[in-house]
Amino acid sequence: MGNPKTYQLTGTNIDEASTAIESFLTGASIEKKNVLRHKLMIEEILLNYRDHFGESEHFTLRCVKRFSNPHVVISIAGESFEPFSGIESTDEDEYSSEVLRGMLSTMGLAPSYRYKNGRNIITLTPEKKKRVSSVIWLLTSVALAVGAGLLCSLFPESTCTFLSDSIIAPISGTFMGLLSAVSGPLIFFSVLWGIYSVGDVVSFGKIGKRMIARFLLISASLLVLFCFVLIPFFSVSSGGGDRADFSELY
Repeated sequence: MGNPKTYQLTGTNIDEASTAIESFLTGASIEKKNVLRHKLMIEEILLNYRDHFGESEHFTLRCVKRFSNPHVVISIAGESFEPFSGIESTDEDEYSSEVLRGMLSTMGLAPSYRYKNGRNIITLTPEKKKRVSSVIWLLTSVALAVGAGLLCSLFPESTCTFLSDSIIAPISGTFMGLLSAVSGPLIFFSVLWGIYSVGDVVSFGKIGKRMIARFLLISASLLVLFCFVLIPFFSVSSGGGDRADFSELY
């Protein structure tokens, strides 16, 4: 359903729209339980709008995929009306609406509301099924790396030298160079966007100090801990020799 479709705010049309959304989300590989949750939540939102604006009003539904991610957009013309709190949007109910949206997000729902050009717009971005967890990918990569290292140790020394100097070292150097080139701007813009999203400088001052202090404390603690864990694998003595000394770990 790439093109928007307009419905009247009647019970029959609300059921028809929720069924269309259910079919769209099912086809977009959304988990069955989340499809049902989104369907019920959308029905509740539309019923709130019907009670507020009446059955004579119309709403527009658009289901579309952006970068393979499903998006459901519902809009209705009229005065500003917050569907999550059930009353007109004011500064007094903003906090309760944010709490409710946080609870919905915890349940796997991520609705957003905005009022633009005289229309109430609700956007839902359901999360697709995670076929394989990132933790599983990480553990699999570590296991493959350990297995490859043990396998290479069985090869003759000349073969190991060839693999290390001609294949592994160039690939590793190129990968680390690309990682260093990308990670710097990525971290910078992530921090910049986080600061911009806070909005209130006073709130950022209170929250930012705690977050920075916690980050530095955890980083320093983990650094010291793993340095002590890795000491047995390095030679503490400084100077020449073929063995890796502690300065490399430092």
